[in-house]
Amino acid sequence: MVQPFYKMMATIAVGFLMVVPNPPVLAQQTDARIAELLKEAETELYQTTWKSLAPATRALELATINQDPIQIAKSQLMLARAYIAANEMEKALKLLLPALSTFQELEMRTEEAQVHRRLGGLYVKLEDYDRALTELNSALSLFQQIPDAEGVSQTFISLGVCYGNSGNLTEALKYYEQARTIFERAGNTTGIATAHINIGEIHRMLGQYEHAHPHFDKSLELSQASGYLQGIAGTLVRRAKLHVEVGDLDK
Repeated sequence: MVQPFYKMMATIAVGFLMVVPNPPVLAQQTDARIAELLKEAETELYQTTWKSLAPATRALELATINQDPIQIAKSQLMLARAYIAANEMEKALKLLLPALSTFQELEMRTEEAQVHRRLGGLYVKLEDYDRALTELNSALSLFQQIPDAEGVSQTFISLGVCYGNSGNLTEALKYYEQARTIFERAGNTTGIATAHINIGEIHRMLGQYEHAHPHFDKSLELSQASGYLQGIAGTLVRRAKLHVEVGDLDK
């Protein structure tokens, strides 16, 4: 006996409804996808900066659809970092400020400190050193209270950059040395290499070439051993400047 058309359609409709994932499953899948996108953006940020924008943007779109304030804030922070790397400071600032408010409201102190550090780095690039120091000192205070040694060491590096760019080379050197001590204690090879690059650069800027050479050599050695491409490139550029200044043009 042939079924009436409306019964056939009802059967088909039920079949379709049965394969639609329920909301919790969809939410879990979205959460996983956002995590993947943020990880992809983080990886690209240290390799091909502009490629980090697409996954970070998509993560923020999905987080907004999900209406999850933590996901939204974390995605805003990641996208802001990509914009800072791309020198899109206004776009970064518009993302960092709401992310900071969310982390403060939810009392997520580590994330709040991370945003303060990123804001500090942003203001350094804008040459607004007073605001930069305010943000970086807020980050440092939070990282020390948590405590978070990695956060403290990274903030010391940022403070070194701030003081160095503003012309206070002695203060910059002090923070770079403190960062190196923490990185060495933790066995953070890329962190140690970064500290050596910056310490060497300060000595170069001070005209203390004999002190700069060993730091550049150590940075290059560590960067090559760990495959730290930014460290290799950064060291080679700074070492080339040093050779030009001392007249070793063949090197």
